[in-house]
Amino acid sequence: MSKSVHTYSDREKSAFVNFLNSALSTDLVIKEAGYIPIDPKTDQIFTSIKDGKLLAHLCAWCAPGSIDLSKMLQPKAGKPLNPFQISENVKYVLKCMRDAGMNLTTIGASDVTEGRAYMLFGLFFQLFKKGNDRLLQEEIQRARNRMMEMGIAFDEAKMSPDRILMDFFNEGSQLMDSKKQARSVKEVADLNLIASTFASRCPGKFSTSFLQGDQASMAKKIIEVAKEIGMPDSVTAEDLVENNSQLTMMFAQQMAVHFIQVPKPSDQFLIDFMKNACPGNLKITFDNVLENDCLFELIAKNAPETITKQYVKTAPIQQKAEQLCKVIN
Repeated sequence: MSKSVHTYSDREKSAFVNFLNSALSTDLVIKEAGYIPIDPKTDQIFTSIKDGKLLAHLCAWCAPGSIDLSKMLQPKAGKPLNPFQISENVKYVLKCMRDAGMNLTTIGASDVTEGRAYMLFGLFFQLFKKGNDRLLQEEIQRARNRMMEMGIAFDEAKMSPDRILMDFFNEGSQLMDSKKQARSVKEVADLNLIASTFASRCPGKFSTSFLQGDQASMAKKIIEVAKEIGMPDSVTAEDLVENNSQLTMMFAQQMAVHFIQVPKPSDQFLIDFMKNACPGNLKITFDNVLENDCLFELIAKNAPETITKQYVKTAPIQQKAEQLCKVIN
């Protein structure tokens, strides 16, 4: 049986290296040992991971608790590890990655120690997905903690990273009156869906004709704004236009991590006020506390002349909250 392989482009390599450099930027052990920063324009990444140490630290970052770094064999008396010891380290790291849920069925220790680029990209993207799932999971946990403190019910089925991703993009698409919807997590890697969601999150940075432009123009503007707001510089406009599924999904995950926020404690008064002010048949939950219909019902009941429904549909959450405060006060 032949192994499946993952072909890759220089842009994929650059995207992963930028992700790795960012993820381990505060890891003093790795930095002081000279493993990072890695130059994304070279093939340094394939040699840097050969001994397993960099891979082990990245695994620990992407999936906290998945690996015990103290179990890695270390050089003694100034002598470097021999090939057998290096192989044992790599085997241990790969086992920990598999145990953490990463799909590495075609990757063996020799692929890492020999720097087989065509095999390693499957491993790289598994790490990237796990790392972004971790960041989303941290947001989910903070949200869960806040909701429990507030006594607000939540649906566990809606709290998985994949469901959060889908809901995030589908909501953004709806806010821009787009009919495009993701029916599975893989479908969020779509330029039109990304464009609608980006425009809904940063309305002041996009013209009204943005979504009617050609794909090259949309992608160029998206990347331009992404850099302005501090998103990781790992994907290019060309990647989005060419619909590179791996890189487009990478960008989609980074968007979700960047934009998803957890309400501050001061938002409790908004929740309480809305529960009292909104119609009885409108269920107030964490998920819809500042969504269109809920907010519009509140304002329409208390001060219908202050705001239009179109504003509620397109304004960012912060502006909605500010307007709500004006209505309340």
